[in-house]
Amino acid sequence: MTVEQKRAIVEEIMLHMEGDSLPRGFLANLARKHSVHKSTTIRWFQVIKHSLAQGIVVDVNTKKLGRTVQDAKAKEYTDEFLTFVPLYKRTTERGYAAALKIPKTALHRLRQQGKLRTHTSTNHPVLTEKHKVSRLKWVLSLINPVPAVGDLTFTDMQQWIHLDEKWFYINPETRTFYLLPTEDDPYKAQQSRRFKIKAMFMGMIGKPLFDDENNMIHDGKYGLFPFVKYERAKKKSKNRDAGTLETKAIQSVTKEYIRKMLLTHVIPTIYEKWPQQLPKDIIIQWDNARPHQEIDDEGLMEVDAD
Repeated sequence: MTVEQKRAIVEEIMLHMEGDSLPRGFLANLARKHSVHKSTTIRWFQVIKHSLAQGIVVDVNTKKLGRTVQDAKAKEYTDEFLTFVPLYKRTTERGYAAALKIPKTALHRLRQQGKLRTHTSTNHPVLTEKHKVSRLKWVLSLINPVPAVGDLTFTDMQQWIHLDEKWFYINPETRTFYLLPTEDDPYKAQQSRRFKIKAMFMGMIGKPLFDDENNMIHDGKYGLFPFVKYERAKKKSKNRDAGTLETKAIQSVTKEYIRKMLLTHVIPTIYEKWPQQLPKDIIIQWDNARPHQEIDDEGLMEVDAD
């Protein structure tokens, strides 16, 4: 506390003293007013009573020798000084303070005072003029015919179904378990830390669909299908007999596997789950990518004809 704060507390206590007592709750209210603990106001009340009994002046000056915290003035740092260091040296408090040649606690104090802030920066795609024109054309293609009266409207895109491939590692690098104090730590091992076993899935999702009475007729979830293959075991082992049908993850997903996924999972699932009362002009949007299949693909043409 500064000398001025102590003097203000002492003056208020002495103004409200009636002999050796104070009004009930006065010290608690005084502590809240000056943002100090109640014990501080109680201590000064005891000091005042003791000083009055001895007939001496109440001394609010600090009893510590030498320079005190109140006497020390915090060092000020200008914006020019703080921005002199390039951004690549301003990624951590330790590195930033080392570049400025000031204590790390000084930077921490500046953050608390609001003179510095943290910002998480991410990489953004570089858009060329060609990209911008293509995006504008795509947005314009979704505008409904211009009405004679009223504002423009966009296609609701309820008949768009989005596809995307996702990788999942069978045995991730780290995994958290909740164990009892008496349980042993689980041991994980894999043959290669560099070439991890992974599985690829095809995910399908669309917009939730509603009828004219605003009742949901489809939640927009179609499924998550793995890229796997089934093979018969050629040899007998301790895990299975020869001839057992095994499921193996496809490590290299080629055009043929994607075609098979479309014909055996994606399109049949859409046929099965799409509401019958809605139009059938469905658009499959594949992660904003170019078509994976040729237009004259016989398998896809047969499905389209159905």
